[in-house]
Amino acid sequence: MNFAVKLASKALTLVIIIFFSINAKAFEKGTVQLINSKYETYSFFIEIADTPALRSKGLMFRDTLRANHGMLFDFKTPTIARMWMKNTIISLDMLFISQDGRIGSIISNTVPFSEEVLSSKKPVRWVLELNNGITEQYNINVGDQMIADKNASTNDYPTQ
Repeated sequence: MNFAVKLASKALTLVIIIFFSINAKAFEKGTVQLINSKYETYSFFIEIADTPALRSKGLMFRDTLRANHGMLFDFKTPTIARMWMKNTIISLDMLFISQDGRIGSIISNTVPFSEEVLSSKKPVRWVLELNNGITEQYNINVGDQMIADKNASTNDYPTQ
């Protein structure tokens, strides 16, 4: 790709980010718990990306993600989720979660700035992004459960 095309691409990305930053609502906050196969429960403070604008913005341009924090992408209905790491500075673990709160697949150690599309294997309702290495550290695997705080932004998250 020549220099002019790269420059135009970067300028367009910047315009889109600025547009979404100005016109997007703020991320709502909540908490989720992940329960592994040993019934160990781990809590995370989350930001909720539940609109196309917020899902497009995601964790782009952030250089840190605090311990036990993450972002929950809510697609509202089950869909094949397609994610990427464009303009994302930090490596993440991505958990693809079905309507019933079960983890259907996990992609660990994502590559910062990659434009490779990372997809769920089956339709999912949510994608939870956490710091790289969390799934290994807490022994979180496919089939484990996500439970959302009853005060989360929508009332149809899987709850206890």
